[in-house]
Amino acid sequence: RHAALVLHPDGTAEAEDLGSANGSTLDGEPLRPGRPRRIAGQAELVLGGCLHLRLVAADGALRIHRLGNRPGLAYA
Repeated sequence: RHAALVLHPDGTAEAEDLGSANGSTLDGEPLRPGRPRRIAGQAELVLGGCLHLRLVAADGALRIHRLGNRPGLAYA
């Protein structure tokens, strides 16, 4: 378990780290376990320092686009 992405019935979306060993960031800011953060419009999520995703919350949906590895890092 690394992170959770939640799309609420009202169309809002949140991201939360689940206590992962290598952490998660949303728009460059660390996500903290137990403290979900709202995804407004478009955001970039990095899991474990390497998996780079673009999240787009719009029209009651959460779209996830894989951007690949961050430069200089490899998948674990």
